[in-house]
Amino acid sequence: MNAEFKERFVTERARALAIVLLTRRDDLLVQETEENGLDYTVRIKSADNVGDRPFGVYMGASMSPVTLEGANKQLKPVMGKVQSIGPFHFPVCVFYFTVKDDQGYYAWAYEPVVTAEGQPRLTAHAEAHCHKLSNESLQDIVSAVKRWYDIFHATMTASGKVEQLEVTVKP
Repeated sequence: MNAEFKERFVTERARALAIVLLTRRDDLLVQETEENGLDYTVRIKSADNVGDRPFGVYMGASMSPVTLEGANKQLKPVMGKVQSIGPFHFPVCVFYFTVKDDQGYYAWAYEPVVTAEGQPRLTAHAEAHCHKLSNESLQDIVSAVKRWYDIFHATMTASGKVEQLEVTVKP
């Protein structure tokens, strides 16, 4: 296998694995992204139409299997790349697949955090703190993003009483 073919194979295989994982859930709409440097924009759909809840996915991949520590090391330059194309104003994950064994890892590049005071924050990470990627960890990702948007929307929406202004129309 020549190097260019191998690189293209690894990239396409990793993208296919990401799509398979993300589309297992009926509440996720996955779109390829070109305009912001990310690979995918994933929108969380809800039955009660609570608003747009996107998060970004940036892809990394290699042929050979790695340990969790190895994934953290492999993702160091990838995390730097995500920081260089940012900043982002929504959560962003890095997905990393080792295509020989189909193992996936993820790390937050822009992690959705709710502070002790109840404030939404996006914590930008320069280094990877990988976790294994699975159906269960995808649930954790989606839950964290939903919670962050719940707090974000509550914070951005005025909670005071809205008074209706009187409008006088002259004939």
